[in-house]
Amino acid sequence: MPKYSVILEGKNFPILSNGNAELFGFITTRKVKASDLNEAKLKAVELIKKDPSLISSLDLDHEVTPEIFLDSA
Repeated sequence: MPKYSVILEGKNFPILSNGNAELFGFITTRKVKASDLNEAKLKAVELIKKDPSLISSLDLDHEVTPEIFLDSA
């Protein structure tokens, strides 16, 4: 199975800091094994969605919806 390096950009992530939520963005790379590029993108996004350190930092009640975009693969 081929390996892919998928670069993702996140926007509007409400991160709690000192009791207040601030909107942050990020760029990250995830390396995945997948049968094709589309599957690689989906796997990389799923890894971000399940990242315990990110989830624990989020203000889940914030009205802004975080977004993840493919930067490149």
